[in-house]
Amino acid sequence: MILLSLGDIYAINSTKYYTKKFTSSKKMKYFRDVLLLVAYLANFATAGNPAHPHLHAEVRIVGYHGPTNKHILKLFRGAEILEMIDCNVTTSPALLFSELPKLRILHLENNTYQDVDYETVMHGAHKLEEFYFININQKRIYTGTLGVLPRLRICVIRGFKNPVKSLEANVLNETVLEELEFSSSGLEEIHDSAFNGLDKLKILNLSNNKLKGLSKTALTPLKSLKILNLEGNEIETFSADGLPDLPNLEEINLSNNPLSKLNLDDIGKVAPKLKTIKETSIADAEVKKLRKKTKLAIIDKNE
Repeated sequence: MILLSLGDIYAINSTKYYTKKFTSSKKMKYFRDVLLLVAYLANFATAGNPAHPHLHAEVRIVGYHGPTNKHILKLFRGAEILEMIDCNVTTSPALLFSELPKLRILHLENNTYQDVDYETVMHGAHKLEEFYFININQKRIYTGTLGVLPRLRICVIRGFKNPVKSLEANVLNETVLEELEFSSSGLEEIHDSAFNGLDKLKILNLSNNKLKGLSKTALTPLKSLKILNLEGNEIETFSADGLPDLPNLEEINLSNNPLSKLNLDDIGKVAPKLKTIKETSIADAEVKKLRKKTKLAIIDKNE
C-alpha cells in the first residue's frame, strides 16, 4: 500500500515522479509548476531506489488540497483500492476515474468538493464494485451519478455536511447494487423512481435521516430486499398496507422513530418471509398483542 499525506513532502507533475524531498525554502519556488503536492512514506521505496506509485494496488491520499486531473491519477494506474481522506478537491474533470482501469474500491471520507459533478467524473470506472462516500461536504447527488457504474455492488453514502434533502429519480439506475446505505444526511424525501432498476438490492439503510415515511411506489422495484433499516427517522405511523409486495423481506428496523401506530394487519401477504421488526416507541402492551397476532419477533431495544 502507498500512503500519501502531508508529512514528508514530495512532488508529482504530469511527466515525472520526484522522490527528492525539498527543503522549505525550495518548496515555494518549485511548487509553482507542480500539479499535486503529496507525501510519500519512505519505507515503501526500495533501498537506494525510488518507488513507483503505479505498481501499488492500494493507494491512500490524506490531507491533499487542490485540483485533481487525469495526469495525477495516471501515476496510480495500478490501483485497485483508492482512499482519499481529509482532502479539499477544488475541481475534477469528466472521466477522471477512467485513468484507473483496475479500480474496484473507492473510499472518499471527510472531503470537501467545491465543483465536482460525479455524474461525469465517475464515467469510466467500469470495474468499481464498492463506493464509500462518508462525511462529505457536497450539497447534491446528481441524477444518474452511480448509474454509470455497472458492477457496483456496495454503496455507502453517510454523513453529508450539507443536508441532502431529496434523493432524486433514477440516481442509482442500471447498477447491480446489493447493499445501499444513505444515512445521516438530512434526507427528507425520496422520489418515487429513486430505486428504479435495483431489483438485486438486498440491504437498504436509510437510518438517521428526517424521513416521515416511504411511498409504496418507491419500494416496488426492490423484489430482492431482505433488510430495510429506517432507524432514527421521523416516522409516526407504519402500516403493512403501505408496503408493496416484498417477497424476500426478512427484517424492518423502526427503532428511534416517534411511532404512535404500528399496523401489521396482512403483513404476511406483502412480506411472507418477514421475521423481525425492531422498534422502541410502541407501548409494551401493544407490542405483546402484535407479537401474538403476527408471530413476528418484534424487538423492543428498551426492554
